[in-house]
Amino acid sequence: MCGHAKGHAILSRRRSPYRILAVCLLIGYLLASMVYVWAFAIMVARLHPHFRVVDLLAPRANDVVIFTFFLVVGASVGSFLNVVVWRLPQRLNVNGHSFCPRCRNQLRARDNVPIFGWLWL
Repeated sequence: MCGHAKGHAILSRRRSPYRILAVCLLIGYLLASMVYVWAFAIMVARLHPHFRVVDLLAPRANDVVIFTFFLVVGASVGSFLNVVVWRLPQRLNVNGHSFCPRCRNQLRARDNVPIFGWLWL
């Protein structure tokens, strides 16, 4: 068995509390989004009887999609600017693979996902 497969088996047995936190945050975000969409639609339908709840779900779901888009784009831009601000004063190259600043090991693609990649590590 190669070292990579051996290390992967060790990681799969041991659960990181941050990994559990990342999954809980994602589930919480999805649940909060669903509550927002349904609660707002029900509230408006009760206040304005000419609207049906079903007709109000799509606009609120659109709000969630737009918010999620800006959250992901903002986190990505912020993460990239953080790399630029850290690397430029040290005269390091901005393009290329990401690496750990402490041990210089190359990071995997899943480690570069903003917010969740940090929690996963």
